Amino acid sequence: MKYILIISATVILTLCKCNNSDADEVVSVQAPKPGSIDEIIRNPADAVKEGDTNRLAKFQFDSVLIRRGKITEGTKVHQQFHFKNIGKVPLLISSARSNCGCTIPTFPKNAIPAGDTGTINVVFDTEDKPGYQKKPIRIKANTFPSQTTVFLQCEVIKNKTK
Repeated sequence: MKYILIISATVILTLCKCNNSDADEVVSVQAPKPGSIDEIIRNPADAVKEGDTNRLAKFQFDSVLIRRGKITEGTKVHQQFHFKNIGKVPLLISSARSNCGCTIPTFPKNAIPAGDTGTINVVFDTEDKPGYQKKPIRIKANTFPSQTTVFLQCEVIKNKTK
């Protein structure tokens, strides 16, 4: 039985025509254009000078956690996160997202010059969200690190009139 397995394996390997030329195939991925917004946001440190994070845009938020206290279920909470670009280059925000569809952030589409201020606007729909809520808003920009998270916190009180 042992010899049959060895002979079968030898025959299969002999008959198998494996083409190893695929192993050397190079897959081309299109890199962002040098100096483009995509390149700066994907790797802001490389866009300036490797290891030099002093010449990047920098967020300085008034507060990264805003507590709104008790809110009645069904209320739409409108909140603003104010920030200043304390970096040395214009701040470019590529996205602002939350982890669910009940929290919708909007952000400035234009670059925020060094020293200027901006606002991330957030609307949190409390419908069917009773209890303690701490909603993260993840902001991607040409900062180091490239993602900054701010939070909206509240306690949603069940609406008894439903």
